[in-house]
Amino acid sequence: MLPHLIDAFLKFQWQGAPARDAGDWDRDGWTMEVISLEGHFKLLFRDISTDTLTGRGARSFFQTSAVSSAVTLVEFGIISTSPKQPKLGFSIETLRFYRQLRCVSPRFSLDAFAKALNHYHAVPHRPYLADQLSNTYDCYLKIIRAVDRIVANELGRNQTWERQNVCPLPYLADQLSNTYDCYLEIIRAVDRIVANELGRNQTWERQNVCPPCLYEVENETKLKFRLLAAMDGNNSLKLIDSAFRAGSVHTDTRSSTSGRWILPDEVDIFKDEVK
Repeated sequence: MLPHLIDAFLKFQWQGAPARDAGDWDRDGWTMEVISLEGHFKLLFRDISTDTLTGRGARSFFQTSAVSSAVTLVEFGIISTSPKQPKLGFSIETLRFYRQLRCVSPRFSLDAFAKALNHYHAVPHRPYLADQLSNTYDCYLKIIRAVDRIVANELGRNQTWERQNVCPLPYLADQLSNTYDCYLEIIRAVDRIVANELGRNQTWERQNVCPPCLYEVENETKLKFRLLAAMDGNNSLKLIDSAFRAGSVHTDTRSSTSGRWILPDEVDIFKDEVK
């Protein structure tokens, strides 16, 4: 089936999703879930729509003349978790995105990516999703590697060409860092606006960060210890302060915008009260 999947992948990359033909009517269909970077949604696998894979909600598309359902799905930019009567699939764009993440951070696991997708789309975590993503990703890699070999062969490139002509873009990380800083400033400003509308002051977050510990109900029984806390014994400080370990002190000039962070000036007012 791999050659058919490769052909369908190249067709999708070149032409996009196929248009409905007059001969594609009245075919049996079934509903399946597709997970992409845009969202989780349902697809009705039948011949009533040519909707693109964007956004959320129900989606439907028609059965083509492909040799199997899995090949048809690839023609629409989806790789299914099973070759017959699939119930779940991942968009090619999602798999491509994870591949690039894995190239720069090999420790970023499929399980972590599956959890990130659930968090990003605000849906409950499903433990089995990582295994299904793993199977689909293996299929995607086989297709990509086969396509790379086809392209290399057409361009007359041997096995050593890539490592002889690789050209990284070292400045891209700096540009991304600057852009991400700008994004964080926007997000933090939005958080402040929301907090202000909700009547939350600067200390609200640290006072309510842990409801089981800090939330008190009326007539609650007093505990012997109102709050239990843990500290690292300044082990982190020992790694950067020359008073504990030889080396240069790396001063951090950044300031936190989180309400959970207590500034040194706020803490030092109690320094003489320690017994």
